[in-house]
Amino acid sequence: MSYNRDFRPLALTRAIQLMSDSSQHDDLAGAQRRTSPRVPGPFNGTWRGFVDMPLRIQDLSVGGCLIHAHHEVPRGRRLTLEIDLPESGILVVQAEALYIRPDYGFAVRFVDMDDDARNRIDAVVQRRLTQGPSGY
Repeated sequence: MSYNRDFRPLALTRAIQLMSDSSQHDDLAGAQRRTSPRVPGPFNGTWRGFVDMPLRIQDLSVGGCLIHAHHEVPRGRRLTLEIDLPESGILVVQAEALYIRPDYGFAVRFVDMDDDARNRIDAVVQRRLTQGPSGY
């Protein structure tokens, strides 16, 4: 077995390096985990907090979304988001940051979502999927 200078097996060192490159690892893992249909945005939204921040939301699904932002959010951070759903109004959801997309923003997954919220997002997604680009 080969070892590096810190006396860790080289295979372990390489695994740690791969895992630390979170954008590459998480994008692949996220793509493999996705089971819900997604629709491109943009959707208007707000990150609720000490200071509310307006957001542009992309790739919306019942599982989460991609948020266009000029700041980084650490993985695991919990957020309260308001999403303006067309024909459905404002929806407040809890989300958790999954990964950063460099020079674009970050992805979140929705957590603790009730059936009403899930159904409202699903209705928007299904409507956009069936109506195509003219349904935007």
